[in-house]
Amino acid sequence: FMCAMPLLEKPDSVMDLPFTAEVKLDQRSLDFVKPMVPMLQDLKGAASIDLKADGTARSPHISGVVELDVPDVTPRDPDLPLVKNLKARITGDGTTVKLETLHAMAAGGEVNVSGSCDLRDLKQPAFDVALKARDLLVVRNEGMSLRTDADITCKGVPTKANVTGTVGLTRGRVF
Repeated sequence: FMCAMPLLEKPDSVMDLPFTAEVKLDQRSLDFVKPMVPMLQDLKGAASIDLKADGTARSPHISGVVELDVPDVTPRDPDLPLVKNLKARITGDGTTVKLETLHAMAAGGEVNVSGSCDLRDLKQPAFDVALKARDLLVVRNEGMSLRTDADITCKGVPTKANVTGTVGLTRGRVF
């Protein structure tokens, strides 16, 4: 109880306590995910993680890499498209987390996402994310089918973000 008193008097001081954490997972199957996500009928793929974090909660430093290689994602809902060739690489370099690549094919369309998030100010992390889509299926049900091309960027902080770009309907059909 005595050692907890300074934290009770100044609860914000926990933000300045040093920490060290490490997560390492050699390439493993994602089979364990399917039972936890009821909307998935099937999931085939693997992930690897090699991350280290240290510093304080107020000023963390992250380094390492997370990689995903997911050849097939099959949703239970037949209105949702199959996802193929999902690949992602996320890296940490000090105070910046980078989504170097996220690529997937969905029902014949393609989507790519990349970007970064600067964590120097955890209350207002700065992000810069770009999404590009080509012939991406966005709606398919008994009433319609719509595909789009998109080139969108989102930059800023959570309280003041700037979203720019274009979204165009490339094909559509209303039944």
